[in-house]
Amino acid sequence: MKKIFGLLAALVLVMGCDDGEMTFKSFDFSTPTTAATFCSADSNIIYVIKGTEVLILNLNRSQLLNVPSKKVDGAYVPTNITIGSTYTLLYRNYNAAVSRDAICSEGGVVAPIVLEQWSGVGTLQIITTEKRDDKTKVLTGYSHQITIKNITFSKGGEEITIVDNLFGSVTTPLGFTFDFTDADDEITPIKTCDANSTSLYKTNTAGTELLNIKFESGVFANTEGTKTITIDNSTSTEILFRTYSSSVNKASICDPSPTINPVAKWKARADNGAQIIIVTKLVNNAYEHSVYLKGVVFVNSDSPTETYTPDSNDASGNYFMGVYTTNP
Repeated sequence: MKKIFGLLAALVLVMGCDDGEMTFKSFDFSTPTTAATFCSADSNIIYVIKGTEVLILNLNRSQLLNVPSKKVDGAYVPTNITIGSTYTLLYRNYNAAVSRDAICSEGGVVAPIVLEQWSGVGTLQIITTEKRDDKTKVLTGYSHQITIKNITFSKGGEEITIVDNLFGSVTTPLGFTFDFTDADDEITPIKTCDANSTSLYKTNTAGTELLNIKFESGVFANTEGTKTITIDNSTSTEILFRTYSSSVNKASICDPSPTINPVAKWKARADNGAQIIIVTKLVNNAYEHSVYLKGVVFVNSDSPTETYTPDSNDASGNYFMGVYTTNP
């Protein structure tokens, strides 16, 4: 006789013609032995273990965007993912407690033995939120909560549908710090390629991250006052952010054909009213131009749906890039 045990979420059982005994367990992954985890840093396999039971999700990382889910009337709007052919979800039950090696090893692991495997078809939902350092509140990555919205698992002639059951949450890192301060927490200086250049840049202390503004000519006039530049299609001014796998120097940044290429390229959006604010003052016979970024949202050039908004580091609520000095 077929049996079905209590589920945390709504579960619908559709009887098939299979004469075997169904041993699908209670499907209680609320207190897993191992929480949702990637097999490796570049793997698309995410698994959850509960004793002898395991859920194995094969989901391309491109579906886990570092973009917070939108809210409507205070509630997050989830992203729906279709499970079946391109992306798969398996339920397995082993004859003993299972470990990562049994799931992730490419060479295959003899023990423990898989007693049964069920394949899922249906819909997952993902809600993405920011993950910040508990003390500094600095953005460190994004948490992706994955829910089994409506998945029908099948094995032979048997089917079980799971509705609204939490799969688990995984975190994807930023891959950068956007930290342009030194060991004393002082903002690193603004630099330029040459005296005639209208391109300002700065790097982090490791030289692996670059913040670069390419201005139109005549921006830094030796006159006290405040100038505001709106980033839109009417200006050629660009705000760029780059990350590198190794340290870059001035030659790498200023050369029209650099020998070191960035790992990731980001550019400030030109459709949301982002601004550059330049406050110029005469100090000790030199003009100091304080450069601020307001409302800037960077877009990943290789993944246009992925965005990053720098945290404010200034009392005004803007991002203070630093001071650029010109002489009369």
